[in-house]
Amino acid sequence: MMSKLKHGGGVVKLQFSIGEMSKIHNVPIGTLRYYEQIGLFRPS
Repeated sequence: MMSKLKHGGGVVKLQFSIGEMSKIHNVPIGTLRYYEQIGLFRPS
């Protein structure tokens, strides 16, 4: 999953693994995969 952050006129791209996203948002990996499956979001 990619996030774009504006930083001093430029853009910084951050990429997280599904495991990292799971930990950051306290959501099980299976739930994130389900959200991907139903089209709620897609990995980049």
